[in-house]
Amino acid sequence: MPKLDFKKSIDNKRFNTSGGRFYGPTDLDVFNQYDNPLKPSWTNVANIESSPGLTDWFKNNGKWSDIIGPTTAILGTIGHSGVDYMNEGKEVTEEWIVDTLDNYYDIRWRLIYPNKWEAVELIKKMLMGYIAWYEEHKPTILKSEIMMWHPDVPYAGTADLVLNIYNKRQDKEIIMMADLKTGNENEKHFVQCMAYAILLEKIYKVKVGALGVLYCQGRWKGEVKPGKMKVKVIRNKGGDFTEDAKFLMNRVVKLYDLWESNQKFKQPKTKQRLPKKFSLNITKEPK
Repeated sequence: MPKLDFKKSIDNKRFNTSGGRFYGPTDLDVFNQYDNPLKPSWTNVANIESSPGLTDWFKNNGKWSDIIGPTTAILGTIGHSGVDYMNEGKEVTEEWIVDTLDNYYDIRWRLIYPNKWEAVELIKKMLMGYIAWYEEHKPTILKSEIMMWHPDVPYAGTADLVLNIYNKRQDKEIIMMADLKTGNENEKHFVQCMAYAILLEKIYKVKVGALGVLYCQGRWKGEVKPGKMKVKVIRNKGGDFTEDAKFLMNRVVKLYDLWESNQKFKQPKTKQRLPKKFSLNITKEPK
């Protein structure tokens, strides 16, 4: 069974910058070793390309597109956090879901779900779909929510799942890089998985054999609908990349080149932290 030594990675964290989300080394000494330590998140890079049909979606939803899109992302983010907690062996409660939703920094979801219990129900169904998928397939989860940064890769990011799976055709255990999605199916999600697979291979010196996109939507009715995993095998039995892998790697490179061509500076400016208290240094004249 393939194994990974997760201690090999360089500890990193997210940075909010003028150019969006970037990643860099947590340790300041390590940070200063590199000329360009801040690397864009893959989602930051991929956003340079509009999804097919996105223009029509904005046109149909008008000003509400600034609310509908973020609301979907908010519920998905909370669902992702719940899955991560369960993968760590923790229990996710209704109270946790409600508290997380109520205290979320972006409150635009309230305009779509004035009755918050509708949003809570959607999140619950996402989690139930993941549990049903897990119980059916019993995957070996090597890592959940893995943040990846490497000095030789021009982007960084956080992948949802690294799994060991059995490949029947190759008759062996292989490593799968998987991403959890709570929205609609899209082939572009495999490009994201490929970008993360490149990082995983570079950092941990392993071969990723397959990519998986697990769709756990909360829109089912009646009986629980297990999450649906779509898979692409990217290495053959000999360990060489498949044609699917080559196509996806080319898409990763092209997207990054497009993103880079739109950047004015190699490194973005980190956002200044604003003070929490305000006062004037007034010197009162003696009476």
